[in-house]
Amino acid sequence: MSDPTNCQHFGICGGCTLLKTKYASQIKSKEAVLEKLFQSYRKITIHPMLSSPEPFFYRHKVQMPFGRRKIGHKTLVTIGLHDIDKKFIVDQAECKIQDPGLTKAAQAIRHWARKENLNPYNEKTGWGLLRHVVLRKSHSTGEILVGIVTSEENWPRQKDVSKSLFSHLRDALGKNGSLGKMVGIVQNTNTRKTNMVIGKETNLLWGRPYLIEKIGNYQFKVGINTFIQVNPFQIPTLYNLVADHIPANANVLDTYAGMGTIGIWISKQAKQVICIEENPDSFRAGIDSTRMNHIKNVKMKRGRTADILPELLSEGNVDVLILDPPRIGVDEKSLFAINDSPPNKIIYVSCDPSTLQRDLGILSKSFFLTDIYPVDLFPQTNHIESVAILEKKNKESL
Repeated sequence: MSDPTNCQHFGICGGCTLLKTKYASQIKSKEAVLEKLFQSYRKITIHPMLSSPEPFFYRHKVQMPFGRRKIGHKTLVTIGLHDIDKKFIVDQAECKIQDPGLTKAAQAIRHWARKENLNPYNEKTGWGLLRHVVLRKSHSTGEILVGIVTSEENWPRQKDVSKSLFSHLRDALGKNGSLGKMVGIVQNTNTRKTNMVIGKETNLLWGRPYLIEKIGNYQFKVGINTFIQVNPFQIPTLYNLVADHIPANANVLDTYAGMGTIGIWISKQAKQVICIEENPDSFRAGIDSTRMNHIKNVKMKRGRTADILPELLSEGNVDVLILDPPRIGVDEKSLFAINDSPPNKIIYVSCDPSTLQRDLGILSKSFFLTDIYPVDLFPQTNHIESVAILEKKNKESL
């Protein structure tokens, strides 16, 4: 087997900057970052980082822009990640952190785009058809979902070009299913001049618009625009850390909930879980998930956390609050609402320790930070996932 740390794009591609660093050293370095950031908190325990059982080929979601490369008078379509300086698209020939089946699918899509003479989108001019490739694979079933994000809903020869896409993908993935089984191809239309990847309209080109993923004993329908952690080898580890801190028969409020994966995971021990989710696709997937798994005590609420959280907290029925925000952290309105009506406990699932530190600075008015549990969801990169535990201060401490 070839050396997984030997990638022809290393040093140019911005995808994984730690590929040449020994994995044990990566773990120590990330632990040191957390120790430094939270050194002012005297009574906390920063636990050893839980390493990934699979440090390579673990990514089961790929989101890459189309680009272009000029060779003489000819322009070739490229697919890959931005370079380190974000000046061009690295034309991906291999990747040592994403699932091999998804790499093979991306290569087939590039070949298809070149053969059909399709133009990549230019963010500066707003011209061109192909914007992004979004690929997902189920770790449990091997199902692959393919998404092509375009700047227009319709284009010339669309039906024939779509059939050609299917043929390229089918031939690349093969019939034996060793690289995965393609179950759907969708086209998402994003007409806005924005760096946001996914647009509002998604059309099914072939198959079905979702794959089935299993986490533990639970099943979930995953589309191209629904959130699920990209490293399936670490999902149970992460979710069990959350579950370990949920008291029996607790009323739980789960914010930025996605399709309710954490809420469903903890449903057996909680009395009730209310999941807040803004994204309409994830919200609908959450409702489907509760029905598929026959979960009666998990309820989905659609809307912004900042709009729904204050009212639910003010009712005084929340025992545990789960915060699982995007990389930018928790919005200020929600943080102030939490301080105004503090629950007994907060479990903060963070994918950026710097925004975690910022938010905990505000929440320290009403809470003690007791523990931080790091989980390495992103080997070969500098990204750090962690679970922070906060306990409400008593009146004498305020």
